Amino acid sequence: MKKGTKILDYMILILCVFGFSMVCMGIFTIILGNLASESPLFALADKGIPIPIMFEFLLLSIIIGCLRYLFFTHKIIQELSVTTRIIGMVVSVFICSSLFIFIFNWFPVHMWQSWLSYFTSFSICSTVGITVAIVKNNLENKRLEEGLDRIKQQWREENEK
Repeated sequence: MKKGTKILDYMILILCVFGFSMVCMGIFTIILGNLASESPLFALADKGIPIPIMFEFLLLSIIIGCLRYLFFTHKIIQELSVTTRIIGMVVSVFICSSLFIFIFNWFPVHMWQSWLSYFTSFSICSTVGITVAIVKNNLENKRLEEGLDRIKQQWREENEK
């Protein structure tokens, strides 16, 4: 049961990353679709995202899920701080997505404007993702702290009896 839960959690993570990337691509397609005719990402202009591109993004999402497992499970990397893990994860995702740009020719790699747009969008999406992760982590820590305080209060009450 526990192993199946881990696989399900991994699949949920992949689909969340894929869904978020498709929403971002959808927004960029609407905004830039008619302007970026040289890029296969925008081959359908503002009408949609090509199916092969979607599967390439799914593959990238799977790789990101593996990287997340590598950086954020205590079984593999134990001694790194959370900040170092986040930086390592972001750099690794940047490298992997840059490789995908070269391998799948997502945009003309010789144009600096394309790289500037990519870096800007990557930075925005990474910032949003990191912010959501930090807020979620803080909320979980607060809930755990409140639960611990309740347990301590119950122990005090029991010891007073």
